[in-house]
Amino acid sequence: NFLWTNSEGCSDTASVVVTAKPNAGTDKIVTCAILPGGSATMTGTGSGTWTAQTGNPGTATITTPTSPTTTITTYSAAGTYNFIWTNGSGCTDTASVTVTAKPDAGVDKSVSCLTSFPGGSATMSATGSGTWTAQTGNPGTSTITTPSSATTTITTFSVAGTYNYIWTNGSGCTDTASVVVT
Repeated sequence: NFLWTNSEGCSDTASVVVTAKPNAGTDKIVTCAILPGGSATMTGTGSGTWTAQTGNPGTATITTPTSPTTTITTYSAAGTYNFIWTNGSGCTDTASVTVTAKPDAGVDKSVSCLTSFPGGSATMSATGSGTWTAQTGNPGTSTITTPSSATTTITTFSVAGTYNYIWTNGSGCTDTASVVVT
């Protein structure tokens, strides 16, 4: 309360109500999530309610909207999501969750009945963009025709066995597909 008094001794009182801005806590990162999926635990303080900001790249589930440390799960797409922590006075703060997706290397392949080595070929079936590499420990050598193509052809297997190939996206997340050569 503030008291105002003029030169004639008349006075009046004014009240000022101060409300604190809530704290939504730190931003979060969910890496290599299998979508829909992923989970982030928020770190808000005080009491309030979490809501998703309009314009997020997809949907997500706020498990307990009134808990400052709720878990937000089931992200439907990769990208940056913003969540608003609103206190009882209507003041807000925002925390972001950046979600990167695990890539999909596609189904395993087989190359059957080769009569001579090196030989054979398999067409991969990854999705999105990334790079193919041969996993260490394969039984022999092979050639990845176009490493940056999701549907590259792998050829000239040097011996029979199970070869593993890693599909790595721009976020550094990986998935593996196998080629069984007989």
